[in-house]
Amino acid sequence: MKAPLALVTGGLLLSLLIVTTLAGPLFLPAPEAMDLTARLASPSPDHLLGTDELGRDILARLVEGGRVSLAVAALTATLAALFGTAIGLVSGYYGGMADSALMRLTDGVMALPLLPLLIVLAAADPTRLGIPTDLAASEPIAVARLALIVACVSWTGVARLVRGSTLSARARDHVRAAEALGAGPVRVMVRHILPDVASPVVVAATLSVGHVILIEKRAVVPRAGAAPAAGVVGQHADRGDGCGVDRPGNGDLAGGRDLCHRSGLQSVRRRVAEVFIAQPLPPIKAAGQ
Repeated sequence: MKAPLALVTGGLLLSLLIVTTLAGPLFLPAPEAMDLTARLASPSPDHLLGTDELGRDILARLVEGGRVSLAVAALTATLAALFGTAIGLVSGYYGGMADSALMRLTDGVMALPLLPLLIVLAAADPTRLGIPTDLAASEPIAVARLALIVACVSWTGVARLVRGSTLSARARDHVRAAEALGAGPVRVMVRHILPDVASPVVVAATLSVGHVILIEKRAVVPRAGAAPAAGVVGQHADRGDGCGVDRPGNGDLAGGRDLCHRSGLQSVRRRVAEVFIAQPLPPIKAAGQ
C-alpha cells in the first residue's frame, strides 16, 4: 500500500510542478515587466508573492525560472547519461589500457574543483565558433549551452555505474554466446549489454535532476551569455539573502503593517510562515549588517 501511495503522491506533485511551470505564463505578468512605482510591494491580488526591487512580479519570475531550470536539468541529465553510458560501456567491455585511461579521465574530472571549472566553461565566448551574436544570446542557445556546461561535469557518476554493470554483464552466457557467433564489439555492447545496464542509468539520470538544479546556478554567467533572461531558480533563491523589513507602527501583522521586502524563494518561505503562524517574525538583517 505504501508504494502505490508514494507513487501517486509523487506523480501528483510532479504533474502540479510541470503544469504550473508550463501554464503559469498564461495567467501571470511578464517576468521581465518592471513597475518602479510598485517596488518591493507586499503580496496582493495583482502580485501574489509581491514584487522585487525592480517592481517585477516574484511569482512570475519563479515560475519562469522553474521552467528554465527544469529544461536545463532534463537536457543535462540526458546528455550526461548518454556520454557517461558511452564511456562506461567502452571502459567495461574492452578493459586493459582503454579501461585504465578512461577511468583516470573520469577520476580527473571528479577531482577538479567544481565552481572554477563551471566558471571557466561558462566564460567561453560562443561567438568565437562563428555563432552570430544574436543567436548566441537567444534563450534556446543559452539553455542548451548551460545544459552542456553542467553535463561536462555530471557524467562521471553514470560512467562508473555503467562500467561496473558492464563488467558484470560481459561474463553472462548470452553475451559470450553472441561473441562466439561472431558479433562485433559494437553490436555486443548495443544489443546485448546496453539493455542490461539501462535500468540503473535511467534511475541515476532521474535522481541527478535535483542535483543539477542545485548546481546549475553556479554556471550562470550573465555577461558571458550563459544565462537565460529569466535566470534559474537558484539565482532567485540567492537574491533573497538581503532583506529589509518595514515596521511602521507596532508591526501588527493583522493590520497589514509588517512587510518583509524580500525576493526569491526565501520570500515564499517567510511569507507563508507569517500567514500560518499569524504573528510577526523577528526582523532579518540585510546582508553585511
